[in-house]
Amino acid sequence: MRLLADEDIPKPIVQSLREEGHDVLWARTELSGSTDTALLDFAEVDERIILTLDKDFWQIAVQRRAPLERSGVVLFRVHPSDS
Repeated sequence: MRLLADEDIPKPIVQSLREEGHDVLWARTELSGSTDTALLDFAEVDERIILTLDKDFWQIAVQRRAPLERSGVVLFRVHPSDS
């Protein structure tokens, strides 16, 4: 799977996905300093799914002039453990 991990995705997750054979670019190292809009545009052109913890990507994706056709966004919400 072709993925683009946002800067907020932890390095161990990026490494694990790569070890599983996924093609993962990590914004923190490969696209450092890019805006969310630029990352979304890159993902669409490069046919990658964005992995993020940032809720703003949903709004940016919805407000695009052209709908996403070759990419997507997976938003992860992490909640503290109850134990």
